[in-house]
Amino acid sequence: MIQAIKELGEQKLKREKRDISDVLSIILEDSNIDGNCPKVLVAVFKKEGSNVSYEYIKIEDNSKEKISKYLYCRGTSRGSNYSPTAKITEIEKTFKNKIEIWFKKYKGRDQLINGLKSAIKNSKEKILKDLSDQFNKIKPSLKRNQVCLFTLTIEDEGKLKYLGDFQVFKDLSIESVKKDYQRIKQEKHICSVCGEVKDEVYGDAIPFAFYTIDKPGYIAGGFYKEDAWKNTPVCLECALKIKEGKKFLDEKLKSTMGGQQYYLIPKFIIGVEGT
Repeated sequence: MIQAIKELGEQKLKREKRDISDVLSIILEDSNIDGNCPKVLVAVFKKEGSNVSYEYIKIEDNSKEKISKYLYCRGTSRGSNYSPTAKITEIEKTFKNKIEIWFKKYKGRDQLINGLKSAIKNSKEKILKDLSDQFNKIKPSLKRNQVCLFTLTIEDEGKLKYLGDFQVFKDLSIESVKKDYQRIKQEKHICSVCGEVKDEVYGDAIPFAFYTIDKPGYIAGGFYKEDAWKNTPVCLECALKIKEGKKFLDEKLKSTMGGQQYYLIPKFIIGVEGT
């Protein structure tokens, strides 16, 4: 099954004329893929020289054309995402766990990040109040189980720029994803998906809920988390293709039967050349 999803991702990349080296486009997610995140609350900051200040919160429709600008890429449920963009569950909780923690983690990495961190700290109460006010405006239009996305923009020299317009945020997103893979790794080993010996394989690179190493009993090789790569060693290239394949499944091949969600996964039994 995993190999079939990897092949699906591989074909999706080919048909869209994208390369596996375009890591950012693969790791970014459509926050509204299931229609449950139709609105975006955008915190607008103003940059004047090295000074950054908070301005206001604006509301906009969630747009597929802005996926690369929002830079939405989920991290762990308990930690921050890979960028300071997050789905709002509870305003204060999301702001603390997904936004403030992100800036605390990456303080000192860039002057703009430092400026935003200071602006957020100085205007936290106003930001939270504005978020609450704007969220209450759109709440009546939201259906059950629908949420909002929260992200940042920076007004710089009269132009409104999103996170994806700044190279530093894109680089940190890619760096963070790779670092998470590398927490559990083995060097010079065979990838269980492509069957080739790779410089590194990872033990936590399967992006599906059924694959978990949270409990020792799920881990092969003596129940040690650092040995979890023995469960399903996956190289970076295959991990990215699997992630791309999952995005296609989520968008095109996911359905529900008897209250349970399932994927319809195609298996290319006669190959894919020329199809």
